[in-house]
Amino acid sequence: MVASLLVVDPRARPTAEAVFKTPWMTENPRDQHIPGFSATWQKYALKRKFKSAVLAVLADHRFQDAMDGPLSSQITPPSRHANSEPTPPTSAEPMEYRSTF
Repeated sequence: MVASLLVVDPRARPTAEAVFKTPWMTENPRDQHIPGFSATWQKYALKRKFKSAVLAVLADHRFQDAMDGPLSSQITPPSRHANSEPTPPTSAEPMEYRSTF
């Protein structure tokens, strides 16, 4: 069907009415079973899932390596900077809530 639509000569091509009357256009594709599609699709889905899991592990390792890199000993936590908020009170002290907006 598709090959007949790709003919250069317009007189040799089927008309739009003829194309829409073909079984390729009138039948519901959900009613047709393609042999091997289900097994192939499941195999593809498993490969895709495995690949995404491997990429997530690699990203996690790269992130950990970046955090443990040569500059990690020079990085101070944000709470130790001069302009940072004071440390949170202990459980014995009452809590104050401050809006940052």
